[in-house]
Amino acid sequence: MDKLGSFIGFIEQKKAAIFIGAGISRIAGCSGLQDICRKLAEIKSVQELIKSQNPETVPRKELVAFCKSICNRSDADRRALDGIMRQGLTPEPDKFYREYLPFIKKLKQLTPFPSLMTTNVDDCLAQTRQFDLTKIYHKKPDMRIDLFRSFGIFHIHGYIEYPNGQLWDLFDYLERYSLQEFKEFIINIFREFSVLFLGYAFGDDDELRQLIAEAKKGNPQPQNHFALLPTDESHPHINEAIYRELFNIQIVKYGTKADFVKLFSEWIDSNFNPTVAGKDDEISQSPSIAEGV
Repeated sequence: MDKLGSFIGFIEQKKAAIFIGAGISRIAGCSGLQDICRKLAEIKSVQELIKSQNPETVPRKELVAFCKSICNRSDADRRALDGIMRQGLTPEPDKFYREYLPFIKKLKQLTPFPSLMTTNVDDCLAQTRQFDLTKIYHKKPDMRIDLFRSFGIFHIHGYIEYPNGQLWDLFDYLERYSLQEFKEFIINIFREFSVLFLGYAFGDDDELRQLIAEAKKGNPQPQNHFALLPTDESHPHINEAIYRELFNIQIVKYGTKADFVKLFSEWIDSNFNPTVAGKDDEISQSPSIAEGV
């Protein structure tokens, strides 16, 4: 976690951003895309068609597109698909209040709090009531760098309340990532801000990685980014040297996945909690720490 030391400076300079992936919503009990795909493949009409094909070997965006196409032929299958999607995006109350909410409150100790972007479609962040609900953005016209500079939560792949704007399958991605305004928004974030990835494994979003690389291309002083990954999970598609060279992303292996909340919370306390850090007088007088959100 000491490797995140330089990220503190970006926070203090208001040049930091947080990127939240599905791993954070899992703390609240939501499902990841892999779990959702596994359940979609169990719908009878889908199962009969793929038969001997192991759904685990099919690219997830293609599998979701296939399932949606098949299920649209039947009202019952369509309801089954919708139910699986809703269930995957719904937090478990016990996990939400016992684990997720305290973690988000801890995250809010980062001061001044950075703007936040997420590929998650769920509304777990809004449900914590820790954020200004008028600054939750998800529509295509909302994807503007001037809004991002003013702080907010940006659901770049859509939002649970608006099903037609969500990105799930191959065709959804093709439509969204073909928009020049959207691409420029993402590129400008990675050019202007140092981004910390939390609970995000990069596996399914080739389009996003390309835009991160584009942000570095031709930039004489590209921003440094950071990604926390667990040591007890395999990420065969991630090569630390390649990610550093092509995307300016430093991979930070923090420990086991089960220890994420504890370790990251301790890092926040060590650097943004005056009492825990033992720097009451010094930090309380610091404008960058006392400023608030």
